[in-house]
Amino acid sequence: MLGKLFKHEWKDSFLFMIILNGSILLLSILGAVFFRSMDISELDYERPFQGLMYGTYVLVYVVGIFVLFIGSTIYFYVRFFRNMYTDQGYLMHTLPVTEHELIFSKLSVAMIWKIISAIVVTFGLELIAYSIAKDDLPTLREISKEIQRFGIEPGRISLIIIMSLLFALGYALYTYLLGYASVSVGQFAVKNKVIASVGAFIGIRLIVRFTRNLIMVCIGSTSFTRYLFMSASRIDDKGFLLAITVSDILIYIVCAILYLITHAIMKNRLNLE
Repeated sequence: MLGKLFKHEWKDSFLFMIILNGSILLLSILGAVFFRSMDISELDYERPFQGLMYGTYVLVYVVGIFVLFIGSTIYFYVRFFRNMYTDQGYLMHTLPVTEHELIFSKLSVAMIWKIISAIVVTFGLELIAYSIAKDDLPTLREISKEIQRFGIEPGRISLIIIMSLLFALGYALYTYLLGYASVSVGQFAVKNKVIASVGAFIGIRLIVRFTRNLIMVCIGSTSFTRYLFMSASRIDDKGFLLAITVSDILIYIVCAILYLITHAIMKNRLNLE
């Protein structure tokens, strides 16, 4: 049954998400062609039209990425609310499935689309950078040597990348679970459940941020910057690993708590409209 839930969620979200990702991919290809045919260094007052085109494209591209990530997140929030806590919820909660399966099916599809979107944006930016650089992009070996100049040991570069990717994955999970938990908490309101959900979202986010900052203070850091930069030319890689490791642990603990809150409300305090 879990497979059917996954298939249904994927099918329903496919068109919307493929349009968003396809738009960014198309913008990236157009931008690559545009930058390939011109020299950005020549943009000056003698070529105002090219400068206007360049500025307009950058604005549209940035807004497009914003819409892709923020818009898709809100889209999955709305789907969760409608499927779980409106009249559609009567059908969903009468299916022979557990609350875990309902949450997992929606969360897994949302996460897959988040990863796809990240790949699309990364590919698009690389394509544009390649077009601007005119085939003169640095190699991975050159990038690694440049990083080592800042004092990061070669053996720690891969570890830092892995830990950073784990944090990015955890933060994506946190983003969706924060919305799911907020929507669930909002169901305690007798009226204006949407407004209550927004209030819960803000409240939970503030609590999480305050708790994180408090813990970072307790381990001797008020922010990442103390660990990141020991001087203008040297990075404290050990400090960064400590900061990112603590952040990884915290983000997954918060995800587990938000998941349990969502599950508990769905199971014990279901209040459909």
